[in-house]
Amino acid sequence: MSDGEKVLTDEAGFPVLFDLVDLGIEALQADVITSRGFIRNNGDAVRALTKALVEAFHFGKTRKKETLDILSRCMKTSDQKVLEAAYTPSIALGPSKPYPSLNGVEVALAELASRNPKAASAKPEQFVDMSFIAELDRSGFIDSLYRR
Repeated sequence: MSDGEKVLTDEAGFPVLFDLVDLGIEALQADVITSRGFIRNNGDAVRALTKALVEAFHFGKTRKKETLDILSRCMKTSDQKVLEAAYTPSIALGPSKPYPSLNGVEVALAELASRNPKAASAKPEQFVDMSFIAELDRSGFIDSLYRR
């Protein structure tokens, strides 16, 4: 947990029971979930969404003031400590190339397996399609955003 997140929980009066980052556990965060059928029938829409997400991550990382203004409006607060707490872990420290986390899927499957034994035999790769982000990455699009 970042210092900023600790500020948010402390100010809200919530004790931190455990911290996934401190425990070295990856979790799913900004992943997009859909069906294989939707991907098959709407590849162009998925491609456009993936590109838009990459551009949004770039905007957040390279235009901090504007991003903090947006967070302020969305969170309905002007408290700079709270805004910095929201910005730093999720945007500033987030990946430039947001490939899905296979480890995060594995953690989710392990949790699900405690309630559904079928999940214990599932492989993270069954649930992840990296082709759209990989296509953008191979094309040089992501790197070109950060060279501007």
